[in-house]
Amino acid sequence: MILMNTYLMNSTPSRKIEDVEERTEVIYGFENTVKMTLDRFFLTKHTIDSCIDKSNPETIMTVEPIVKAISDLALRGIKSRVITEITRDNILYCKQLMKITTELRHLDEVAGNFSISDKSIYQAAVLGDFSRRYVSESSSVSSESGVLELNPPAETIYTTMGAFVAHQQYFFDMLWKKAIPAKERIKEIEEDLKRVHRNNPRF
Repeated sequence: MILMNTYLMNSTPSRKIEDVEERTEVIYGFENTVKMTLDRFFLTKHTIDSCIDKSNPETIMTVEPIVKAISDLALRGIKSRVITEITRDNILYCKQLMKITTELRHLDEVAGNFSISDKSIYQAAVLGDFSRRYVSESSSVSSESGVLELNPPAETIYTTMGAFVAHQQYFFDMLWKKAIPAKERIKEIEEDLKRVHRNNPRF
């Protein structure tokens, strides 16, 4: 993780949103995917809207540079909205995510992982399990069970094509209206767990 953090935090974005022409890129690899995300956060001036599946709250909260970048958004006056499916398995990570975003909402069975900055930059990612320890491709780290495997592959679609981004923003806004506040869903889960515990003290 130290190697990854050093690599990422020493990277300086060279683009400005106003100067970006309409383009689409497919980016491969863990480091490149995270670096692109951090660059986009750095360039954002007003809003970030994200829709993530139920496995990604854990992914986000276990990657230190991403946590720091999201936390910094509020300090810069940037509004961040996130939609995900809150479950018993990810509720602790969702509570943590609530603390560093402007608003988190729950939507049953929501799928996909995409994010839109300032209604002008779209990024969608297919991610591996970032919670596993990162090992630089140029290094070899041993553990009790042998050499730690490299991080899983990741790929990202990044586009500034105006018509496409506008369509995805409309889609996000539609999902946002259907989603419920995270606090309501968390309360439902916790009350259900209490009922189960009362009926089965061994639970």
